[in-house]
Amino acid sequence: MAGAGGLGFLKLRRDYRLAWTDVPELENQLPGGTGQYYQFQAGKGFYKVFYVEAGSPDKPALVMVHGVGGGASSYEWSDNFAVLADHFHVFAYDVLGFGKSERPDIAYSAQFYEELLTDFLEQVVKKPAHLLAASVSAGQAIQVAYRRPELVKKLVLIQPAGANELTGSAGPNITGRKSYNLLRSTVLGDLLFTLVASRFNIRTFLEGQLFYDKKRISLEMLRQYYTAAHQKGARFAPLAFFSARLNSEIGAAFGKVSQPVLLVWGKQARITPLKEAAKLRAQNPAASLAVLDNARLGCNKEQAGEFNELTRAFLEKDK
Repeated sequence: MAGAGGLGFLKLRRDYRLAWTDVPELENQLPGGTGQYYQFQAGKGFYKVFYVEAGSPDKPALVMVHGVGGGASSYEWSDNFAVLADHFHVFAYDVLGFGKSERPDIAYSAQFYEELLTDFLEQVVKKPAHLLAASVSAGQAIQVAYRRPELVKKLVLIQPAGANELTGSAGPNITGRKSYNLLRSTVLGDLLFTLVASRFNIRTFLEGQLFYDKKRISLEMLRQYYTAAHQKGARFAPLAFFSARLNSEIGAAFGKVSQPVLLVWGKQARITPLKEAAKLRAQNPAASLAVLDNARLGCNKEQAGEFNELTRAFLEKDK
């Protein structure tokens, strides 16, 4: 038994080494925009954040913030970016630790990402902007809108996830908060992420959680997620997500935001089911809710036409 366990461990180590070699550099997949970097200062460190910009500067600003997890990047908006750029001055950045942004081995947290979004609005956008954000990043956007209301005009939030003490939810929590230091500092974290970021598990996530219709999942999409998950340093930020360090408080803050809010939900969502929308609206009755049928967390891609029109109409509405 001990020998079999040792062989299994060695196989995992071998698979880990193979998974992180011969992977091409991640390419920007957002059509019609110009990609560039800006420097985000956090403490004594400076980090490169990749973003894509499109649309007329004379139009209202719209900032898109993708969700987090293995293989996440601004590719999430590939069916929305160019369409919305016809109506808005659009920015989409790769959250630090993901995509083409720098992926340093640092202690990621919800507060860190809230500061990144705030800094991006101040240093890059430089005018009040609409926010479009998904899942855990939507929870962080709620905090920024609440704490810095002068920076945010309206919110479009896809299935916000995070800590909501008013409803007894701790938010996404895969391995537990106490596991973070262990995962970050030992080979255990490397091996865990190698398993999560395998081709099999990426496909399983896309088929079971992101999309309702498996036909929406193309080989190009699978390659994009796999490549993003296997860039150098790509495991550090997801380990913080697995251990619940990225969950912003979305309960009391959501009830106090002054901006108009549109909640968008996939009717067949599993990670954050539709019943969570009712709990959020109970805290902020002024928030609107749009439910897209035959869709899960990736409703902005799976029902892209309807999602784009809903978002445009809501953001252009005067009241």
